[in-house]
Amino acid sequence: MRHYEYNDDEFSNDVDKFWKGDDDDDENMNNEMEEEFYNKEVIHAIEMQLAEKDLDLRLLKVVIKMLESSFWWKFYNFKTKLKMISKSYMIFFKTMQKTREIEEGVQQ
Repeated sequence: MRHYEYNDDEFSNDVDKFWKGDDDDDENMNNEMEEEFYNKEVIHAIEMQLAEKDLDLRLLKVVIKMLESSFWWKFYNFKTKLKMISKSYMIFFKTMQKTREIEEGVQQ
């Protein structure tokens, strides 16, 4: 709060800032810290999603290689191959999910 009238326009902002207190810097610093924390959380979430997608693709690759190693694989038509890949992938995916849930339960 200003206790007197200051007519010089050149320094009026500085005088007002002095009488109000310099809380703007604290607010800016808090906002910057919140933004930095938020950015780190977003980056961490994106990295986790990328890691999960990478694991899913690796699992798909393993499933396809496993199915291709069968003698009968080359005799199946394309539609049957896709169904077999899909079914096998889902079985392995669900097994991995349950394993993760069990491990998380044990760790907690």
